[in-house]
Amino acid sequence: MTQEYHALGSHKTDERMPRRRDDLTIHCVDGDALVFDAVTANTHHFNETALAIWEACEPNQKVEEVVTRMIDTFDVHSEDAHAHVERVLKELKDLQLVIDE
Repeated sequence: MTQEYHALGSHKTDERMPRRRDDLTIHCVDGDALVFDAVTANTHHFNETALAIWEACEPNQKVEEVVTRMIDTFDVHSEDAHAHVERVLKELKDLQLVIDE
């Protein structure tokens, strides 16, 4: 089933995670986080799963590894984990909170 998803999704199994910007300020509270971007003067709220994905944004991490961790940690189905990781990564890229390398 995972193979079928990859055929439809935009991520390849060997695709690397983007890198977190290092100029952001983060404050964690009860599993959630507030991330302040001084460049845009915007504050972003991350729930527990979005925070886990953002924290995994390091070029040495593969997207597939993060999906597996989401499945194990949050007890979700593979398709749901893939969709969530893909959606959060798109949002992080759109907000320019991560950098593709």
